[in-house]
Parts: sequence; structure tokens; C-alpha cells
Amino acid sequence: MLKIIVERRVIFIIIFLSTVFLVIGWLLFQPKKYQASLSVDVTREEVNKTMDYQYDQYYRLLADEKFADTVVQWTSDPQLVKEIFDKAEIKKDAKNLRQFSRFIKGEKLSSNFVRIRFNVGEKEEAEKLANSIEKTFIEKTAQLNESARDENWFKLNFSPAIIVEYHPSFIGVFLAGVIGGILLGIFSCLFHYYWKDGQ
Repeated sequence: MLKIIVERRVIFIIIFLSTVFLVIGWLLFQPKKYQASLSVDVTREEVNKTMDYQYDQYYRLLADEKFADTVVQWTSDPQLVKEIFDKAEIKKDAKNLRQFSRFIKGEKLSSNFVRIRFNVGEKEEAEKLANSIEKTFIEKTAQLNESARDENWFKLNFSPAIIVEYHPSFIGVFLAGVIGGILLGIFSCLFHYYWKDGQ
């Protein structure tokens, strides 16, 4: 195989360099993007101690963990995500509701701690969307609490959003271009060899 590549080194070099330059060009012309992260603590409005307080604590933590799972599921609910974007007055291109479930990602990091992340094109949009997420989720929690007669119910505490400009790793993208260029170059040489040999 090495002999085939050496004999067709011009093809290999052209394909390799073209791939690398295309990848670098793609990187340089990427639109500006901002990443935002929100931290959410699941707590309680009030904690009432009873004679079996140590067991109350266990069941409280278990319930907090289940509610944290619910908060994560909210981030993938297309109808709720669409509502969040509408409240933030941000237009998002989506052909159907299912695509909205990909715009916001929720992750449970501990039993009562959730991290929410999303990407947008403008810093102002990130701030608006963070505020909209907080407002919507607090309202959603309040609606659930209305049906509960127990005072020991859920509350969401949001930390201030962290917003940073996203820059793809140049080294990572460059290495991907190099590896892709090598593979495409080898494939092109082999394809040319077998195509020519078959004539």
C-alpha cells in the first residue's frame, strides 16, 4: 500500500492539504457563539422535624433526588423549551418541537444539584435565556406546590449564570483535519489505483 501512495503522492498531497485547509477555513469562519451554565439547588420551602427526624431526612433527600430528575427532564421537554425561548423573545430555527429538546441540556451532578447548559449567538440572548429558564422553572415548581398541602415542599435556588464566549480548540480541530486528510488521501490513492487498474 505504501508503494501505491508513494507513486500517487501528488494526489495524496493535494487531498491532504485540501482537507486541512478546509477544516481550518471552517474554524476561522465559525460564527461567534456563547456558552452559558446555570446551577440549580433543589431545596425545601420549610423543613418540619418529627420524632423520626433521621428517617425524614432520608426520605427528604430521596424526594429531592427525584425532583432533580424532574428538573433535568424539563430541559428536554420541547414544549417547555419553546415556552422558554418565547418568554426570552428569542427566535430559534426549528422544524418541529422535537428539535427544541436539543437546545438546552440538563445534567444532575448530585442528588439535589442540577447544571443547565445552552449555546446562543449573542451574549444578551444568553442573559435573557438564563433569566427565562429561571423564571419558567420557578413558576413550574410553584404550580406543582399548589397541589401539595405539605409545607415541606420544593424550592429551586438558581445561581447567577456563567456566560463565556466559546472558542473551539484550534489544536483539536487541526489534528482532526490532519487525521482526516491522511485517511482521505490514502483512500483517494487506493481508489485511483484500483480504478485505473480496472480499466
